[in-house]
Amino acid sequence: MARLGVSKVAGPDGIANNIKYSFYVGAAVSWPPSLVTVLFSKEYGPADYERIMASRMPPQKKRDWVK
Repeated sequence: MARLGVSKVAGPDGIANNIKYSFYVGAAVSWPPSLVTVLFSKEYGPADYERIMASRMPPQKKRDWVK
């Protein structure tokens, strides 16, 4: 940020603008992927999860998993 011309001198709050703006940019960049995950990830109930996991296991382990 300092190379882009943002001040490196601490202001009255004791934090330089380049540090503040770096955190703002980091927050702005991390929000969209987080929202995509929250909005589009499917959660499975316990019964659905057991059925899905049992279908992915080899037959010899399937007997122990599904009761």
